[in-house]
Amino acid sequence: MQVDEIRSLLSGSFRGSGRGGYPTVSSFEYFETIDLEPSPKGFIEYRSRTRSKVDGSPLHTECGYIRVISPERAELIVAQPTGIAEVACGTIESIDGELVVSFEAIPSVSSTAKVVSRTARELRFGVNRLSYSFTMETDTVEMTWHLSAQLDRIGGEG
Repeated sequence: MQVDEIRSLLSGSFRGSGRGGYPTVSSFEYFETIDLEPSPKGFIEYRSRTRSKVDGSPLHTECGYIRVISPERAELIVAQPTGIAEVACGTIESIDGELVVSFEAIPSVSSTAKVVSRTARELRFGVNRLSYSFTMETDTVEMTWHLSAQLDRIGGEG
């Protein structure tokens, strides 16, 4: 698969729900929209917005860029309003009919942010579907699952 084909598969708008938990927080569920918009400059704009399933209030947002470097490599650059920024290197594979993009990062954190020392994301792009899993390590908890979601394509490429 060529880089342009991969960029096309990684583009679009997705909406669905997810769940989260961590040893230091109570379990929760959320609605999420992820927008992946290709740029003519070769990168993909990334934006995620979540809302509480309980009352619809905003929970988390993050934005950044995905750069498909080659048919096997990608990078994810993400900023969060909580003071955390990730520059993640990743791999691209085709597994069981899905395009699987996996990223790992050692985030930079502001002086007032919670300490996150390592993150890993796996994004699985199937037919009109995006699912992901997110794990992280902090100064008090080893690498542990934090989030996962199933989102359906609502528009865009693919």
